[in-house]
Amino acid sequence: MNVKQKPTSTIIAGTMFLICFLVGSNSVGDKFHIVRYIAISLCLTAIFLYYVFTTKKIVVPNTKLFYIALIFIFLSGLSMIWATDFGEAVFAFSKYIITFLTALVFYNMLQHDKIVTKKMICFASCAILVVYLIVTFIQIIKIQDNSFEQLYNVTGMSGHKNMLSLMFFVLSAYSLTSLTEQKNKTFRILTVVLCAIALITIVFLKSRAVMLSMITAVFFIGLMLLFNKRKFDFSAKIKSIVVCIFVVALMLFFTVGLRVFSEKSVPLTSQKSEIEYNIFSTSSLSERCLLWEKTYKIIDNKPIMGCGIGNWQIEFPNSGLKGLYRADVWNVNFTRPHNEFLGILSECGYVVFIIYLIFICSIVVFSFFSICRTKNTDDFIFGAVTLSVFVGYCVNSHFDFPTTRIEGVVWLGVMFAILFCNITKENVKIKQINKLWNFLFLSLSMFFVMIGIVRFEGEKIVVEIQKAKDRGNWRMVEKLASESISVFYTIDPSGMPMHWHLGKSQNCLGNKLAINNLREAYKHSPYCKENLNDLGLTEYFLNHDVDKAEFYLKEAVRISPNYLYPSFNLASIYINEKRYTEAKEFIDQIYMDENKRDVLIGDIKFFEPNNIEATRKDIENQYEQAAHIRAEIDSLLKK
Repeated sequence: MNVKQKPTSTIIAGTMFLICFLVGSNSVGDKFHIVRYIAISLCLTAIFLYYVFTTKKIVVPNTKLFYIALIFIFLSGLSMIWATDFGEAVFAFSKYIITFLTALVFYNMLQHDKIVTKKMICFASCAILVVYLIVTFIQIIKIQDNSFEQLYNVTGMSGHKNMLSLMFFVLSAYSLTSLTEQKNKTFRILTVVLCAIALITIVFLKSRAVMLSMITAVFFIGLMLLFNKRKFDFSAKIKSIVVCIFVVALMLFFTVGLRVFSEKSVPLTSQKSEIEYNIFSTSSLSERCLLWEKTYKIIDNKPIMGCGIGNWQIEFPNSGLKGLYRADVWNVNFTRPHNEFLGILSECGYVVFIIYLIFICSIVVFSFFSICRTKNTDDFIFGAVTLSVFVGYCVNSHFDFPTTRIEGVVWLGVMFAILFCNITKENVKIKQINKLWNFLFLSLSMFFVMIGIVRFEGEKIVVEIQKAKDRGNWRMVEKLASESISVFYTIDPSGMPMHWHLGKSQNCLGNKLAINNLREAYKHSPYCKENLNDLGLTEYFLNHDVDKAEFYLKEAVRISPNYLYPSFNLASIYINEKRYTEAKEFIDQIYMDENKRDVLIGDIKFFEPNNIEATRKDIENQYEQAAHIRAEIDSLLKK
């Protein structure tokens, strides 16, 4: 313990972070994400205010790894300059800063009072785990059965079942540290029972990525137990060589291995038509492989600089949605590639990605050797649990996107702080930074609070926009959409540009300003199929610009062949322009039969559970419209 401080401040800071994991709001679509973003930002603001007013200097890890992390953050932030959408780039980058600030806060807490901080982390984990389990059991009771689709309705207090399972894994691991950190026997027994229930729940939820993470973590902690207190002391040079080996191996995996695997795993369509095959091939693994394979196309297009932090969701449709049943046929927008590593590579490029791998591999290797040499049993267990969970967390990041959720961001910061403490524990010299940094960190935290409030208001309005759309109240949609747009909020949580909502409503109201907003939406999200469809129609009927209409509508068809509205609209424009042969060629490309219609109607309960009847009518109308256009073209060609 290097710096003395009253444990009261540590307990207060810990309590504030504890509360952040439990807040939510029914006013927004995702009850937890943006609300917790604001809560964490407020906590950080309060903590750095304390540092400013007490004129205390902040302690930073006295290791080169800390500066490697800073370089990674800085270069990632640079990609905001060429990102297509600045608002999403700022929001994504702010999470990197929040991870850094959280790590800094907990590192200082551990330096100030290690024992109290460790107990606080243990107690907070147990408290959060209890609440999460109660909410999860209530949701499990309400589901109709334990089918894979129904399990996605079990989200606990994390917004998604996979993130919930990951939180159970992390919370259980830290709760089990009570076996060494807590002296009360009853408390320890209850903790073990609680963790056992949580692990059973993970199995019940069928989160395969989390189960793989748990297996990896158990193997890793077993490895550390094997090496604990053994007499070995490798030099920094040897450790650096080990890091280089891991970095090269991971680079080969991500540049060659995963690419080949994802390409080979894309479903083949030798006997059935592609749409028919993909309707019955909806496994999550196949879907992930398709996402990875299409992400590599983004990487190939912009290998050095990337597409810009937070902009994967904008660039991704450019590689086409063909094969992704939920995105191509239904209105499901993917916002992450289900692989955090590929996300960084595609958004920030190879240079930043290599720096990231160097940092991750270094912190694992150096922490491993440092923790294994720990003589104090309590410190060894706490460090070993943290490193094992971190490795498991990285494994999970190969299949999901934990660091885009605020819970994942905060826990990642906590783990970094603990691992940095283990790496720097043998350093005699404590490194403090200038007091002016307190004001910078305070300013950043306050800025994030402002961003969070802007986005919260925007997301709250998006919920109201959807309600107004369901009622057909386009005047209200126009009013709400115009109020929600901000430089920091241009894309809604589902990936739709806010200017599209505004342009769509104005189009329905006959307002000629619609085309300006649809063009603005195109700037923010050039591959949004819905906006391309509406922009193409508007260019034709408002300006009678056939070339532009063709371009936008054909782009929509290219991106999503089974999103039928642009196909219908193109055929109608060709008929109107007396280009009947082109109209027939285009409408004949639409694959529609009774089998597909039955499958679509059967899938409504999964993809449009709150709008079943209206969606069923929409599907029926599509079939009638296709039949009508075909008949009209045949009749015109006979004349």
